[in-house]
Amino acid sequence: MYIYNSEPANLIMLKNSHVTNYLDYYCTLSNSPEFAVMLRGNWGSGKSWFIKKYIESHSPENFLYVSLYGVTSYAEIEESFFAQLHPFLASKGMKFAGKLLKGVIKTTIKIDLDTAKKDELTIGGGLPDIRLPDYLSKLDGKILVFDDLERCSIPIYQIMGYINQFVETSGMKTILVANEDEIVKLDEEQDSKDNARRYLTIKEKLVGKSFEIETDMEAALDDFIGLVPDEESRAYLNTHKFLIVILFIMAGYKNLRHLKQALLDFDRFYELLDNEVKNCEDLMDHLFNLFLLISFEIKKGAIHEDDLEQLFSFSHLVRKETDGKSKTQVIRAKYPIFKTFGFHPLEGSTWTRLFKAGTVDRNELNQELKATSYLSKEEQPEWKRLYFFKSLKDEELNPVFDVVYAEFAALSINNPYYIIQITGILLFLTSHKLIEFDQDTIIQLGKGNLNAMKARGELEIQNPDEFPGDHSHSLGYAGIEQTEFKAFLKYAADMVKQNELEKQPIKAGELMSALKTSVKSFTDKLKADRPANLDYVRFPVLKHVDAVEFVDHFLTLSNSDKIAISDALETRYSYSYSRQLQPEKAWLQEVLELLTAKKGAYHGKISGYDLEHIIIPAISKSISTIPDTQ
Repeated sequence: MYIYNSEPANLIMLKNSHVTNYLDYYCTLSNSPEFAVMLRGNWGSGKSWFIKKYIESHSPENFLYVSLYGVTSYAEIEESFFAQLHPFLASKGMKFAGKLLKGVIKTTIKIDLDTAKKDELTIGGGLPDIRLPDYLSKLDGKILVFDDLERCSIPIYQIMGYINQFVETSGMKTILVANEDEIVKLDEEQDSKDNARRYLTIKEKLVGKSFEIETDMEAALDDFIGLVPDEESRAYLNTHKFLIVILFIMAGYKNLRHLKQALLDFDRFYELLDNEVKNCEDLMDHLFNLFLLISFEIKKGAIHEDDLEQLFSFSHLVRKETDGKSKTQVIRAKYPIFKTFGFHPLEGSTWTRLFKAGTVDRNELNQELKATSYLSKEEQPEWKRLYFFKSLKDEELNPVFDVVYAEFAALSINNPYYIIQITGILLFLTSHKLIEFDQDTIIQLGKGNLNAMKARGELEIQNPDEFPGDHSHSLGYAGIEQTEFKAFLKYAADMVKQNELEKQPIKAGELMSALKTSVKSFTDKLKADRPANLDYVRFPVLKHVDAVEFVDHFLTLSNSDKIAISDALETRYSYSYSRQLQPEKAWLQEVLELLTAKKGAYHGKISGYDLEHIIIPAISKSISTIPDTQ
């Protein structure tokens, strides 16, 4: 909340209005107060923003401002003041004059800009004795502002002694801006108890009034939005101030720097979105909510970009309470959006790429967003309507259930993930008395649908090792906390694994057919260099191939084809799948024995040389790569 005077620049920040009022009093004192004012606050609390806004609205020409961040010498401070006092002399054009300029300055105002530091300080029980250049001793009416005191590279007691010369000796009004906790903390970490006491002693002598700056994000928000380059992005942010405020408060970090950076980052993200996405208000609200909360949490260090896949996975639903809450679960519990929605417009992997690189492929991003239920032109299946039963009217539940159940009871579902989802939904609705149904019947129908798919030869899973997981179609399984459903998930996983095992002899036959028709097709399957061939490396298919038949045909191939096959075998066992392929070790050993026994027939030939020096060593190497036990 903020109040404007007749001039927009005269912003009075209500949360820190008592500080503004005191600074007005301090800066207009007719006599030198001979003490400085300190503004304190944590990093990101808005201290720098506050003092800059104050200067902006109170005749900026009356102030000399310097950030002490990384400052290593007093000369750097004096050069900054000189540049503000004499902008023409300090301009790039004049700096180009180099030594001539420095000579002029030396003779006219007696300051040596080449001096990196003052004479050695005399450090006794009080403040360091430091002499200021003459031109800085006579700055009538100027108010000095030293920001980022804790980030100064000059020892704290020395820089405060330097500042004291302005305050005590020259009688200048001075404002210090600092994260005081960090100053004391650094002293403690360095075990510099004397320095800590010296700082507190100097502060007592130098600082007459201290104020804690409260984070006033509502007052800063307009300024931050005004920094966003794109006009359309600014318009969107201006219409969503309330949501920004709410999420900032929910985050709880009170860091205005995080807020400023998040809004600038959003500007880049917003420019990636197609108009169709921007025009869908519900989708944009969902996206913006997620974007801000992720930004706040990453900038705070609560999570890393690589944690985002876990944040948007559904493993939190099956985590045991005895495991304690993970950092992603803590975040999910903090923000209501994770309770409101069972699905989100972007996968965790997309968010990871976005926040790691600052951008993503525009086409892929918009394609993913347009496939969501917000924009998809496809009619939503009835099981999804049942999944989102909370949004149905009372009279709509039974008709939707009847449609889903009819197909489920007919064992005609032809997608294994649909079967899992429907089984979970029905169990969940039954457990909450929303439908009257027997849970055992639901489980039996779920199993029946899986078996029917298997019997029809339709139980094909692209990644069987990951089936069924804890979600599909960006929706976590309903009822996943129920014991009956967990048992059903295990049944489904075991069935798919068994189905894959039963297909191995068929896959072995396909391999031998490929060997006899196209060596390249055979080697491609051995190496699984395409997703379609993954089944050939996930399971020990070769153990079902007749070794004698293989060797007999192998020896009829050209020398180059034989070498290509031996190379493919070597590549096959270099994958992380090698432990899963352990049952093939006995097959390889049989092949090696057969080739070794037959190599004599090819003595004195190139094929014999290849067998002895290339192929047999390659197969031996493959055997040594495979572990003895699975």
